[in-house]
Amino acid sequence: MTWSVAEDIAPLLSFALAMVAVLAIPVRPGGIFNRTAKGFFAASILCYIVSSVASILGHYYPAAAAAIDPAIVSIELLWVPFIVFGVYALYSHQQLTDAVSSRHAVKKAGEMLESVMETAPAGIMVLNDAGAITFANGEARRLLDIVDDSPSSLMSPDWSVRLAEDHDQATPSRRDFKVLVAPDARHDARVRVSWPNGWHRHLSVNTAPFEDGVGRVGDAVAAFVEREPAAGIVR
Repeated sequence: MTWSVAEDIAPLLSFALAMVAVLAIPVRPGGIFNRTAKGFFAASILCYIVSSVASILGHYYPAAAAAIDPAIVSIELLWVPFIVFGVYALYSHQQLTDAVSSRHAVKKAGEMLESVMETAPAGIMVLNDAGAITFANGEARRLLDIVDDSPSSLMSPDWSVRLAEDHDQATPSRRDFKVLVAPDARHDARVRVSWPNGWHRHLSVNTAPFEDGVGRVGDAVAAFVEREPAAGIVR
């Protein structure tokens, strides 16, 4: 064995060890290393393993080495795209993993928020820009005598709604909560909700508006509790 062949053995051993290391890396769900990246990195190492083996054989079979030399050069050139594709596969996998993690985090936060709203001692409802209820928690359904939270039950109530300060005025009552949808937040707004059978409730309501992205008020969230009417208000 000549020294030139020995020089080719060292790189071959290094590439072989690198191949073993890459193949030994476990692919776990949620990990940063996926099968695609693993395959590209293994293919890039294989290019130089083939090149090293061809170089060693070339010392024993010069004629054959001259014949396959163009192919070996082409194989070596594949190392760069394989590395690039491997890195891109890692990046894409990480982006996908982050997106899935973010989606799970958002879902968990949404479930937590829903649990908080359902267990809150105050009534909480979401109103659209027309004042119709699109969501009501358990306490809101109890105070407003909503049997269920189906769209038909929320959007078609049989009550009338009026601000307490408009009670003795000619302002007509509404069948929705449009009076609470305003550009500015309300604090301790007094609202009277009446039913056809004469039963009614007086509510203390806090509201916060949501803009639709073009400066107009879209949805609003309202939190309320039952309160006794002030003196002078006819029940």
